[in-house]
Amino acid sequence: MKWPFKTAVVLLLVLFIGSCQPFYVSTLPSFLGDTVALRRLNFIDKSKIFGYDFFSLRNNTGEYIFIIAIPYIGKAQLYILNDKLETIDTTAINNRDDVNFLISKLRMVDANQKFLIGRTLLNIQEQQAIFERDIKDSVPPFYNLGAVIVVNNTSYNNCLFNKIIYNGIYNAVSLILYNNSWETNQTINYISENTSNFKIVNAKRTFEKGLTALVTWEERTNGKGAFCYLFNDDLTELASEGDSLDSYPNFPLGFIYYDYDYFNSVYAVADGLLVRSDNGVWRLFEWETGGLISQNNSLRDPTKHLAFGEKDYYYIFDTQSLYLYKAKYWWKN
Repeated sequence: MKWPFKTAVVLLLVLFIGSCQPFYVSTLPSFLGDTVALRRLNFIDKSKIFGYDFFSLRNNTGEYIFIIAIPYIGKAQLYILNDKLETIDTTAINNRDDVNFLISKLRMVDANQKFLIGRTLLNIQEQQAIFERDIKDSVPPFYNLGAVIVVNNTSYNNCLFNKIIYNGIYNAVSLILYNNSWETNQTINYISENTSNFKIVNAKRTFEKGLTALVTWEERTNGKGAFCYLFNDDLTELASEGDSLDSYPNFPLGFIYYDYDYFNSVYAVADGLLVRSDNGVWRLFEWETGGLISQNNSLRDPTKHLAFGEKDYYYIFDTQSLYLYKAKYWWKN
């Protein structure tokens, strides 16, 4: 008698539970029907962990998954895996006393293809993470000014968005432009004119489209919600000191999910802007028009953290089972 296919897959999973190597399957019958690989992260002791920061970044060598494990006692630890779910050695960096990945929310690839985590620049070579330097003297004290926003731009190397007070106006945004050595090159201030309460949610750039999305939360006379402002590769086009954000193409996103100042509710991928709505549904908006392309209401579990790659795959970290999944985007089926 032939075993049903799903039964065979379950038995295979049982055989591989506890394995420290990635396990690849062509079809996985789970809540993530598009899963192509999974791995259990046995190196994390969840009994000692208070929380996690989970995200992915892509440079010119490939895509990497980052996990910052925040313990009840002691210093946060950084773990990195490549897109094959293979471990990158972070021992040397985690053993340094001068590294603090939580001192800011900077998460980006800079103009030199180095990874900026917190204020620490690191490189990945031969399956090992290498400390480059701390850029604490280059960036302003963001915690005093609002959410930390980061983009990477080819024309001006490294760029940061930040909320500021400009000429007594509280609803203002500063775009700080750096060279590739993280020296300040230029600063441009924008004003949001049509809102009484304003904050930056996040800023994300898609290298595939050459677009940057600045996402804000605003209270306007006709209601409140999130808005997306689009910048092309030349972030200063149409801009001069004191210009309105409305000079740029923009569209509404509705209500978004509150999670530590909304920071983890917006992601940029090649196909559009991914936004987590206030009811936990993920929606994909088309870049140029803001039209709704797709939505997914099956990813609401707060124990499963999500990281979105720019092209074809996203990653799910189950903080209860410690399994890391790699799945194909649902709208590509």
